[in-house]
Formats: sequence, structure tokens, C-alpha cells
Amino acid sequence: PRVIVITNEEGTGLFPGNPGPVAGFAVSPLGLEYQRRLNDRWRLYAATAGGVVWFSRDVPIPFARSFNYTFEGGAGFLWRRSAHTSLRFGYKLHHLSNNYTAEENPGLDGHVFVLGVSFNR
Repeated sequence: PRVIVITNEEGTGLFPGNPGPVAGFAVSPLGLEYQRRLNDRWRLYAATAGGVVWFSRDVPIPFARSFNYTFEGGAGFLWRRSAHTSLRFGYKLHHLSNNYTAEENPGLDGHVFVLGVSFNR
């Protein structure tokens, strides 16, 4: 689960017609990841996930919806630093949309650079 808050420096909404911050709760229960071993320390991965998000009001503009769908896909590298620690470097495209279930459906695409740490037992 993720908690999402969208605002700008003035504390108003990032999108015209929606003043003030907005809060949201998201889950992405559907996901797949494929890994291909390159050598003892490096792996290539490709991943995709889908889910839903509930906001405290219509997002990103009025007459969109407070309920939206999310989809993301990306790829990158995993570097096994030790037997129990790996680093992840990657990129993903994240899409948010109400899938034309409301009067307005502007959709949002976000470009995300990923840097992560995994601890394995």
C-alpha cells in the first residue's frame, strides 16, 4: 500500500480547478517480474504491476474521479552486493487513469527512476 499526497510549494493543488492538497491510498496487487542472470553478481529485470488508487477528491481535475487505476512497467539491473544484500537500479513508467469511467479522463504518466536495496535471508 502507498499513501499519495499531491501538492505544490504554495500548498495548492498541482492541477487547475482543484485547490489544496489531495490524499490517496493505493494498492498494486497484480504484478510480474522477470529476471535474467547475466553473471554471478548482475541480473537484468523487467517488471509490470497494476492496481487502484482512492483519492480524497477527483484527481487530477474536477469531473474526473476520486477512484483511479494504475499501471506501471519498467526494467533495470540488480547487483548482488553480498550473499544477503542486492541493489536495484532501474526505470519505470507509471500511468494513472480512470479508464473513461467519468466525464473527464486526462490520465497522468510519471517517469520514475528506481534505486532500491533488498535484504535476503
